[in-house]
Amino acid sequence: MASVWRHPNSKYWTGCYTDANGRQLKRSTKLTDRAKALKIAEGWEQEYRKVQAEEQTRKVFAEIRREIHGESTIDQSVEDFLKEWLAIKRHEISIATWRKYDQATREFCEWLGEKKDKDLSIVTPTIIRRWRDSLVERLSPMTANNLVKSLGVAFSHAESSEQIERNPVSKVKTVKQETVTRPTFSLAQIKDMLKATEGEWHGIILAGLYTGQRLRDISTLKWSSVDLNEKQLSITTSKTKRRVNIPIAVPLLKYLQELPSPIEPSLPVFPEACKTVDEQDRTSTLSNKFHNIMVTAGITEKRSKANTGRGHSTRRERGGLSFHCLRHTATSLLKNAGVSEAVAMDIIGHDSAAISAHYTHIEDEAKRRAIDKLPDVSL
Repeated sequence: MASVWRHPNSKYWTGCYTDANGRQLKRSTKLTDRAKALKIAEGWEQEYRKVQAEEQTRKVFAEIRREIHGESTIDQSVEDFLKEWLAIKRHEISIATWRKYDQATREFCEWLGEKKDKDLSIVTPTIIRRWRDSLVERLSPMTANNLVKSLGVAFSHAESSEQIERNPVSKVKTVKQETVTRPTFSLAQIKDMLKATEGEWHGIILAGLYTGQRLRDISTLKWSSVDLNEKQLSITTSKTKRRVNIPIAVPLLKYLQELPSPIEPSLPVFPEACKTVDEQDRTSTLSNKFHNIMVTAGITEKRSKANTGRGHSTRRERGGLSFHCLRHTATSLLKNAGVSEAVAMDIIGHDSAAISAHYTHIEDEAKRRAIDKLPDVSL
């Protein structure tokens, strides 16, 4: 039974109540009115009773299913279930995706503490919501949402295998994401980067500007996707799986034509970059190399290796220059040249109501005229 108590030296009433585990707790209500303070204390205790009732209900359902299905993994601990699920997924998905799932499950178990050893039934929407809020305190909203989404995949498996009644993550809303305006490169900055590079990176930067594609898609580009006679690239984007046909701009065409022959269709256009992505299944190493190019070109400052005390699991600064900014630069240059939004988005490969493969077909000639309007940074 909840009650209130006031220390002789304090004007505020302290609420006394029992939590879901039967522990007696005390917390200041910051109220001077005894009746109002008592209502607050009773409310706290009522919330814990709801959590206790939810957990008990799930345990009963787990026992019933165990009686029906026999000995099984229905009453696994949270940590054991997530470890087993990760082991299964390792052979079904890419390494990059698996790493995201691994990070989400580790973060969740660390946050749960001792509760990770309890039955899956303890994980309620309330628990997920509290974890989400704790993530937002130190990570960006986008990162927090992605971690919660990854954990939701695990609990979706638990639901489909009848280990839990329903996926608790499905009842939790995503947090509002901050709007970040990515900067674009000036033509002078791009020319400075080209002067600071040679070989593959010279071509990768040209491709980034004149196709607007992501670093992974450019670094893994195969000669089978390049038609030098028709002066066109055909790429299936790794993120959206959308097929995009892009006319090759003159500066990029000159670079490709000057590469050594013979050209085998199965070979990558940028062998070293492609090897890095194939071995690591990520583009972080290439992103770091691009950052070093920007430093050499005098566009940005060298990253400090000094210990900031924040660690790797803290919110990163967003909105700085990166390879992805070439994508935004290409979009801006096309629009500034008077190219329609539909044509620009078809070239870049954005998914939007403005451009859909089902309803809108952009003629190659229209895209060719658009690409020809882009400035020549090789001059």
